[in-house]
Amino acid sequence: MIDAPPALDPPGPNGFQELFTAAGGQPINYQGHQLIMVDRFSVGQINKLGVSIESTNSIYRQGVRLDPNANIKIDGRVFRTVALWEDTAPTISVIEVPPDVTALGVRNVWEDEHGTVHSWYFGAAMILSMLPNGRRYFCNDGQPDADFDDIVFRIERLA
Repeated sequence: MIDAPPALDPPGPNGFQELFTAAGGQPINYQGHQLIMVDRFSVGQINKLGVSIESTNSIYRQGVRLDPNANIKIDGRVFRTVALWEDTAPTISVIEVPPDVTALGVRNVWEDEHGTVHSWYFGAAMILSMLPNGRRYFCNDGQPDADFDDIVFRIERLA
């Protein structure tokens, strides 16, 4: 388990995109760390998850995108996919998970100065850290750096 973003050397002008493309979108090893583009969070028999954005450090608006295999509920509203944003999400977003949901696709997203939402290119990558009841994600947005502090969030099983 890691508690802080690792200090890695920048990957070059195209960020991690070339490395992920060469790996067919699969996880890559970079300077001793496994980097992923998207995570598949298995839900199991859990009926509530908590999503918390711990910190952000970017010129872009940062968010967490959840892509479940079936509908989920947040505050009584039903979603097939949802983005939780740093400036609008509560401290802990409680996700109600019905029995037909078995997994969530999890990725970081960012919104540029034109209001366009992006993910999965240039410097985008995540480092995953296992927690006792979930996972912490250290994320890089589209900037070709390797600081993994653009957004740090966690997902934990609540019930």
